[in-house]
Amino acid sequence: MSHVKKNRNPYVYPGPSSVGTVNNSNNNSDTFQYKPPNNTGTILGIIGGVLASVGDAVATIGAIIQLDVDNADDFQSQVDDFTSDQEKEKMQKEIDDLQDKVATLEKLIRNKLS
Repeated sequence: MSHVKKNRNPYVYPGPSSVGTVNNSNNNSDTFQYKPPNNTGTILGIIGGVLASVGDAVATIGAIIQLDVDNADDFQSQVDDFTSDQEKEKMQKEIDDLQDKVATLEKLIRNKLS
């Protein structure tokens, strides 16, 4: 067995140098210069996606809060209606009782006057 190091990457790509020249009439330099691609559109797309997701989450939270408020308002309305109905029934009983007492008093007064 030999202890010779094997090159793990058989393809070696040399970096930019003056060896690999590019003849470009628009370029004043004779050496290759790497120009990164314009990723502005992709970056803006990613930011837009994140903002859309955040907007959807905020809309969902807002809908949940509104549902909670609506349920609380509906509950309070039902409690108020129930309380109002109980008060109306109590008042109606008192009115009926008073009418009975007035009728009894009228009978007593007529009997005394007759």
